[in-house]
Amino acid sequence: MIQSVPHGEFSIKNLKSCQGMDGICYSCTIYRNGRKIAQYHDDGNGGMGMIRFEERNGEDEQAIKDHVESLPPFPSMIPNYPPLPHNIDTFISALADDFESTRKFKRICKTKTLVRMRGDQEGTYRTIPEPFTPDVAERIRRVAGNSLEEILNETINS
Repeated sequence: MIQSVPHGEFSIKNLKSCQGMDGICYSCTIYRNGRKIAQYHDDGNGGMGMIRFEERNGEDEQAIKDHVESLPPFPSMIPNYPPLPHNIDTFISALADDFESTRKFKRICKTKTLVRMRGDQEGTYRTIPEPFTPDVAERIRRVAGNSLEEILNETINS
């Protein structure tokens, strides 16, 4: 699973997205420890997204707020601007990005083998144009030796 931020006990499913007027429009279901807790919708027209919790006792809402507050700040896209604190929107957006990346990589891993070597930029992978098998993994390890950092096919399917 790709994680740009620590997911903690939260995950998403049922992600639907398209291009909005001012960004990506998406909706998803938010889960906490495998239990559905909320629906989220960002209309892609600028501004904040909308979250609707399943239960009104406030426990799940407080848990996600506490998790978001525990996250390290993220770098600003404005040069020389200090890092920014996460909020629920940036956290859900990161979960959605990670979900999409994982879905994309799983699709690629069906027909190709993806590897990252030591020194490669984080999040980039080299493509070997053959389906992943234990024999392919053994050959990669033998040839790459200590330079091999990760075979994504093994990571993403575990």
